[in-house]
Amino acid sequence: CSARAGLSARADYKYEMGHNMKTVGIILSIFIFGLSAAHANAVDRLLLKSAGFTELNEAAPEFTVVDAHGLERSLKGLRGKTVVLHLWATWCKECIKEFPGFDALYRTYKNRKVEFVFVSVDLNSSQQDIDDFAVRHGASFPVYLAEKGRISEAYWTWGVPETYLIDDTGRIIGRAIGPRDWEGQSMRRLLDSMLEEGIKTL
Repeated sequence: CSARAGLSARADYKYEMGHNMKTVGIILSIFIFGLSAAHANAVDRLLLKSAGFTELNEAAPEFTVVDAHGLERSLKGLRGKTVVLHLWATWCKECIKEFPGFDALYRTYKNRKVEFVFVSVDLNSSQQDIDDFAVRHGASFPVYLAEKGRISEAYWTWGVPETYLIDDTGRIIGRAIGPRDWEGQSMRRLLDSMLEEGIKTL
């Protein structure tokens, strides 16, 4: 009886050890996965907050815009770049005030793997109308009409101005509702951080 008890105890011990090792393996897998996810979306939360963005972490809905020459541009085609998607309107006074700051930001980053997509939500306006309007208010960046493209309703959450920051993997990492200081150091530090992270993960 004591021999059988000893065998049973050893069997229980082996089972418990195997079960514990399996549990440790699962925990390590979850931890490693968490580290990978954090690395893939490694943007300093303080930088996001300082620049006026609410932190998000979700797949960006696909969108398509049409430029002044009739050429389509899609989010999928911008993969590998940081995308600043900005919704605005000609009747929005706060949007107009942002033009000089956005233009300064655009001139600084337009050749640095940052894509600026400025989408007007105006109805009954032509591409020429918004092009002329943007130029009159000091914009050198291209502007697009929402009516001519395909912008998911998921982006229409509040009104204008509204800005989404999309990383080079196609994920929304932040949203800013209302006007911001786009030429300030906070936004520049945020974009610089994203560009540096993109280089690390190539």
